[in-house]
Amino acid sequence: MRVSVFGLGYVGAVSCACLSERGHHIIGVDTNPAKVDMINKGQSPVVEDRIDDLIAAGVAAGRLRAVMDGALAVAETEMTLVSVATPSNLDFSPNLDAVDKVIRAIGEAIARKPGHHTVVLRSTVPPGTTESRIQPILEEAAGRKVGDRLSLVFNPEFLREGSSVKDFHNPPQTVIGSLDDAGFDAVAALYDGLPGAMVRTSCRVAESVTLVTAPVHAPPVPSGRNVTVSGRHKRGQTSGKNRAPTSGKRPPPLAETREPRRVVASALRPSIAGWIHERSKRVETLLQRRPRPTGTPAPTTMIPTSTWRTRCPRPGPIQP
Repeated sequence: MRVSVFGLGYVGAVSCACLSERGHHIIGVDTNPAKVDMINKGQSPVVEDRIDDLIAAGVAAGRLRAVMDGALAVAETEMTLVSVATPSNLDFSPNLDAVDKVIRAIGEAIARKPGHHTVVLRSTVPPGTTESRIQPILEEAAGRKVGDRLSLVFNPEFLREGSSVKDFHNPPQTVIGSLDDAGFDAVAALYDGLPGAMVRTSCRVAESVTLVTAPVHAPPVPSGRNVTVSGRHKRGQTSGKNRAPTSGKRPPPLAETREPRRVVASALRPSIAGWIHERSKRVETLLQRRPRPTGTPAPTTMIPTSTWRTRCPRPGPIQP
């Protein structure tokens, strides 16, 4: 297949390398000229095991190249993978400005194509984003509706830093949230031959799977052990048949999960709470290391939050 990949960060670069190894013709797209130049020289813009050799082999075989012109890449391909970054805002919500801009540009390029095109979103977004936000932007820019020579799919990735190439070729499952049959068939053909179940679901569930598996594929988040596959969440549970996978094990196939929506509901709250706890610990560490005036002794210990609340209770109502 002829595939364009927008965003040559971690997920995009690994996707380019592994898909070209599987025989697909890939065009990487990025606004950073340094990344584009590295790909065309057969070098990887990210550090990962085996990825340099795969990119060099793909470029040498003529199956991989990179450009800065997104319209050209869409015109020469039949499928587009979107893996641009979604950094956090100050309120910790994901910033989707880059995704909106890329989707609009892809839609404008599709409007000039007579044939069918499939857009596959792989960026991490809140559940419901594909249908409520991405689909209207894409349809308006492309001048056609999903189902009319246009498909929109959300395809979560299960890549862990340090073993992403191995993870790409050995996924626990391939989750495809598609709005039409043509989109599912196209993405299924892209990953044809990979092990694991091929699971078709809604875009909303596929987006939620990304959030649920994030603690498993990101070891620094301390709450990964709280994700259960049965939907019965118990704080601190680490044994028994409901034990969640650790960072060293792969998550169970989604096809074996009876209630994916309950998995999402039970996992999101502890994951967010654990992330906030980890952030607060980092802030305390930074406060300890901040520069102090000369002659000021460094604090030996930080006052625990629980102690601080005991010493400084919330003030009561003002007495007359």
